[in-house]
Amino acid sequence: MLGRFLILIIIVFMIFPLFGCIGLSRWRSYYYTGDLEIEEIYICMDVDDDLNPIDVRNRFDYGIKRVCLFFRYRYVDGEVALLRIRWYYQGVFVHQVSYYLDSGYGKKAYYFFLASGESLPKGDYEVRVMFKGRIVKVLNFKIEGKGGS
Repeated sequence: MLGRFLILIIIVFMIFPLFGCIGLSRWRSYYYTGDLEIEEIYICMDVDDDLNPIDVRNRFDYGIKRVCLFFRYRYVDGEVALLRIRWYYQGVFVHQVSYYLDSGYGKKAYYFFLASGESLPKGDYEVRVMFKGRIVKVLNFKIEGKGGS
């Protein structure tokens, strides 16, 4: 009798939560309905007042203090979408930001910089744009030149 009780406790407190969390995680990643289309996406120096990219490039000179990710999107058949942007330096994850996108057309710009205000380190960078738990766009850029590490 005690053995059956222990088995029941193991099932209820260990196995069910494990599979329940897996199911919840899967449900959350597909919670946002609708189709997202990234119509334009660039790494650039800046954007103007109308959110148009300025000086689009994938190579920057050392000494730059920030870079800008610009994108124009279309999101239909849904209410609000969660878009995640992950930044990597030399293959190592360094930062993530999330945007809530309303249904329709829109433009967004996000600046990547160091909180200390120092120049971004030389090296290879990667930006991954994710929607519904999947990577939808990947951009690469490099900071190079004299100085820095």
